[in-house]
Amino acid sequence: MSALLMAPLWTRHAPPFLGELLEIRAAEQTEEIAYTHLTFDGADPLQISYGHLYGRACSVATTLSSLDLRQKPVLLVFNAGPDFAPAFYGTLLAGAIAVPAPPPRFESQYTRLDRIAVDCSPGAILGTEAIFDLLRRRLPEGSPLRACPWLTPPIDSAAPFAVESSAEDVALLQYTSGSTGAPRGVAITHRNLSHSIEMIAKARCLLSILTKA
Repeated sequence: MSALLMAPLWTRHAPPFLGELLEIRAAEQTEEIAYTHLTFDGADPLQISYGHLYGRACSVATTLSSLDLRQKPVLLVFNAGPDFAPAFYGTLLAGAIAVPAPPPRFESQYTRLDRIAVDCSPGAILGTEAIFDLLRRRLPEGSPLRACPWLTPPIDSAAPFAVESSAEDVALLQYTSGSTGAPRGVAITHRNLSHSIEMIAKARCLLSILTKA
């Protein structure tokens, strides 16, 4: 495992899936900080370690798996912050399809969220209670979002959990803004996502070499 972490991702026969990579980091770099979220109110930054992130992601994955959501879209409605990462990784570990969408603030954004739901028919929505309170007040009664489970990511960690996924399974649906029409989703497979990470790692390595030259 340690050799894998020390070597660039592209030296492997194929780059690891994102969920697999998190599991490796959690095992080898448990207490190291995975994400830092900076606040703008003078409060201390919010941080989450690899170990805690993986544990919370496994909790999310366990919950989604109990609902039989493998290869079904799961809408992720979160503000920027430490709650999004466990939900996103947990969705991937469950073999479900992550559909990130920012919480709506204006009427047009509520319409966009509704149109995304009509297009992808999510099996569940992940978000916070504060966001769900807003949605309950503002969504029309006939919204398809009201017909699926609304789930808040567990705070506690769970035992390691992952559903085996194939390289061609869809990992993520990324929707356009919908500002000039109905939002359109782009399907990104686990292979796509892994190779994107590989390219970022290569670029960072090259940049490091160039700046030291």
